[in-house]
Amino acid sequence: MAISQLASIFFFPAIAMVIVFGSQECAFAAPGREAAWTPLEQQKGYVVFPHNTLERLPASLVPDRKMIADRISCELARGEFESVQIGVHVLTQGVTDVGLNVESDLEVTVYTRRSPDVELKWPGLTKPVDVWDRAPDDTLLEPANVLEDVPRGKSANFWLTFHAPAETSAGVHKSKIRIKPEGRPQTELELEIHVRPFQLQRPRIAFAMYHNEDYLPGYLDRRSKELTERIYQDMVDHGQTAATFYSGGDFSQLPPKRCHMIETQLPLAKKVGLVDPNIACMLLGGDMTSLGDEKTRVAVAWMQDE
Repeated sequence: MAISQLASIFFFPAIAMVIVFGSQECAFAAPGREAAWTPLEQQKGYVVFPHNTLERLPASLVPDRKMIADRISCELARGEFESVQIGVHVLTQGVTDVGLNVESDLEVTVYTRRSPDVELKWPGLTKPVDVWDRAPDDTLLEPANVLEDVPRGKSANFWLTFHAPAETSAGVHKSKIRIKPEGRPQTELELEIHVRPFQLQRPRIAFAMYHNEDYLPGYLDRRSKELTERIYQDMVDHGQTAATFYSGGDFSQLPPKRCHMIETQLPLAKKVGLVDPNIACMLLGGDMTSLGDEKTRVAVAWMQDE
């Protein structure tokens, strides 16, 4: 399966409330002991289970029997995004190309963990840069609805992010999630999405991602403004109200030299409504504190005006 685009790979969708029926707690099977799978489950070759969105789903997880469920529910306000996580545990050999389809009147994006075959290349570099060294596979998502290969005895996850536009009708939106490997029986989950009859106000506190931009060679120079704006818009959509800016530059003169924040980040963040004059953001990589008291006061005053 070809994957043409990576989206929001450094930002997991925002998390609010998730209610899972039939799975009140998550547990691991005891070491050396397999769960007592039914003949139907053995015939399917896999089982499906919901998993807490606040917890990673490692490949080594073996679901306990009480984790298996046939109904999932989540709730969100109008304008809000909400996610659920679904695990697939493979019982037998030959379970491949596990596809997931959602039948819903709400907007939904389906993600899987990134494929180890994905390689990110940067222009101007002599060899590919592996950006994934800093995080394990099960913490990075890419938009796709097929798990190509899950080994026997291992688990993998789907991450579904629902969105209720402002005009969405309040109430319960019933739908279905269908999971089917190639050549294997299908599993069907009932899905209930509860849309509340209101929109949440924008938080009046700083809520932002620790967004490290400068760990790749030439990253700040090579990332397009369009991609930066998309990332900031994604942060706004998911309820964030501030940002961490890098490459503060040289404040010994004003405007500062080599200040990526002033040249690119701050204008784009203001354009999409990410930053607010009354909510603090963080600037890293500047040299204001080494200028002496008077120059620091001048630089801070200039920054406040910006």
